[in-house]
Amino acid sequence: MKKLLLLSLVLCGFVSKAQQIYWEEKSTTFVTTSTSTPQISYAGPDVVWTYGAAGDGSGDFYQIWGRSTDGGETWTSGNIDLGTADLAIGDIMAINATTAYIAVFPNAAGVFGGVYRTVDSGATWQKQTSASFNSGSDSFTDWVHFWDANKGLAVGDPAPAGSTGYYEIYTTTNGGDNGLEFLVLISQHL
Repeated sequence: MKKLLLLSLVLCGFVSKAQQIYWEEKSTTFVTTSTSTPQISYAGPDVVWTYGAAGDGSGDFYQIWGRSTDGGETWTSGNIDLGTADLAIGDIMAINATTAYIAVFPNAAGVFGGVYRTVDSGATWQKQTSASFNSGSDSFTDWVHFWDANKGLAVGDPAPAGSTGYYEIYTTTNGGDNGLEFLVLISQHL
């Protein structure tokens, strides 16, 4: 009987503790139903950025961002004007509450992706012309990463078999502000 009582108390303790651990649903404020958040980028204990994509299986590409400055409690979101619907977002890198970078790739022939940056909390996004990724289907931006507000790296897909066979890689030490500061590094595809 004592063993049964002890076991009951232990189980009640586990159940009580389990009831205190939970996930709370939050809205990113994305307008379209079933919008997924393929990636969340963390810029500190309170600041996170994300971008939206079609979560309904349609394959549609959205040009939208989401941001929280209170650890995910509340979110704001907005559109990203990339100039054409034929560009898609493949990666996001948060720097702080006002600055983030996105890697953009072409979703149709004749358009070029690249690295875009906002410094005004998502109100506008500017292409970083020094990281061109403009050799068409041979190279497009896969991801962008920053170690701090200045030191960053952007990498594209390897060129397809039978072409020139290289990766297009750009680095910056000044946040990409000056056109010549992004350096192209070419390595042979093996």
